Amino acid sequence: SCSRSKYSSPPDQDFLPKPYSCHKCGRLYKHNSSLKRHLDVECGKPHRYICSICEKGFKQKTNFQRHNSTVHGRCWKWGWKREEGL
Repeated sequence: SCSRSKYSSPPDQDFLPKPYSCHKCGRLYKHNSSLKRHLDVECGKPHRYICSICEKGFKQKTNFQRHNSTVHGRCWKWGWKREEGL
C-alpha cells in the first residue's frame, strides 16, 4: 500500500495556480493570505527558533515543532532555544 505524509496536499491542490507572488523574493502562493503571512513573518526575517540538536533555524514555531517531531522524534518543548533579542 502507498502511504502519504499527513502534511502533503490533496492531489487536486498540487496543480492549483499560484497567482500571488512576493515582490521581495519571488515566491509564489495560492492564496493572498499566505503571501501576507510570508511577508509579515518570513521574508527577510531572521530565524526565531533554533533546534538545539541540529541547529536548524525556523521562522515559524509550527514548522519548528514539526521538525522536532518528525526529524528527532520528540516533543518540541524539550528541544528548542529562542534567538536572543527576539
